[in-house]
Amino acid sequence: MPSHIKKSSHRHIASLPAETLDHIVNLLWDDFRSLTSASLACRAWHALARPYIFRSVTVGDETSVYKLGQKLEEIPALAYWVRELRISHHGPTARFYFWHLWTSNTLYSVTSRLKKLYTITLTGHNIPFHENILPDELTTLTRRLSLFNTVQELSIISRSSIAPHLLLPLTRCLANLHSIEFVDSWSMLQTKVHGRRFAVTTKTVSPSSAFKDIPYGNPPSLTSLRIVGHEGPPIRKLFPPESLQSVEVLHFDDSGGDWYTDAPYEVPYAIQHAGRSVRDLRIAMPKDGRRTKASAKLLSLYDSLTNLEALDTFSLKDILVLEDASLATILTKLAPTPVQTITLSIKLEVFRRFFRADYAALEQAFEKPSFERLRVLRVAYKGKMTSERVYQRVKMVFRCVVERGIRLEFVGEQVPSAYYSDYD
Repeated sequence: MPSHIKKSSHRHIASLPAETLDHIVNLLWDDFRSLTSASLACRAWHALARPYIFRSVTVGDETSVYKLGQKLEEIPALAYWVRELRISHHGPTARFYFWHLWTSNTLYSVTSRLKKLYTITLTGHNIPFHENILPDELTTLTRRLSLFNTVQELSIISRSSIAPHLLLPLTRCLANLHSIEFVDSWSMLQTKVHGRRFAVTTKTVSPSSAFKDIPYGNPPSLTSLRIVGHEGPPIRKLFPPESLQSVEVLHFDDSGGDWYTDAPYEVPYAIQHAGRSVRDLRIAMPKDGRRTKASAKLLSLYDSLTNLEALDTFSLKDILVLEDASLATILTKLAPTPVQTITLSIKLEVFRRFFRADYAALEQAFEKPSFERLRVLRVAYKGKMTSERVYQRVKMVFRCVVERGIRLEFVGEQVPSAYYSDYD
């Protein structure tokens, strides 16, 4: 490139307002490779990109924590850049490093200097949540956790077992904790595996009725609770009703099945006690254990859907057939709410002949005065059949919705049979 063109290009970049440059770099906030490339473009981009590059830092042992401390000495501004601390553990020695790090002085002497630390993320294939913690370790852990007074988000990404007696210190001793996310990392890989993944250990569990007897911390006041994956923690063992009363975002990617015996009752418990504050709700079709349908007893626990007075967005996934009576039941319970957008995720495998009588309950759920504020009904399909064929059936089923002037959106993706069987 001629030199005069290079100089003109550099002058053009330098002449952009700082706010514009910052907005451009902000678009790359989760793309580390692009951020590092942008930081090498020129001095102006370098200064703007560095805070985003150091927005999230990862440590795994005392050595990496010590290096972070050295970097803080070199770059004092780093104390205001780090927003997320990722603590990663892998391999057979994970248990030793995990508890040794959390009960060491090194971690807290360094992290206490991070003035804007907002999120703690625990990630690793062998996070030892199934191990017993010694009394002196527990005392040290609870005391040290209370020092993280700027942390408001906790994310646990693991494929290890979860023992509530070990999760309780993490959820109760972070004084300003408002958002919690549990992620089944094997589900993130979208692969089917044999056996249990994010299993729940039900031994040595504090009874749900005995939260007041826990000798440390206080229940968090949550505004967001997300469980991503097919298995998750026992909500009723971790959070008393008062922890859920301010929840605005409530996401469950699975409504039971693979967690443990009482798993199908976790979602209704959370909905019941979050109730009037929930604005964004995402659940899967209810089911009892590994059955494909929900019993009348289980569906009756979802009566609290009617009380979601602030609901704006609702998503229901894992719908196998549109004529499922459970789907009509859930939507009927939701009908009095002020929800404006509903997303239904379906994965139909076969079509039966269309009989309108099979969908009478579904049509009745959308009849006036139900869903008075509903603006958009979105149907998302991913499966083996062609999207065009599924769309035609969707239009037939939800004809009543279109007649009411509600916008019907359809997003379809056909996947090969082999892909579908491996990644469903």
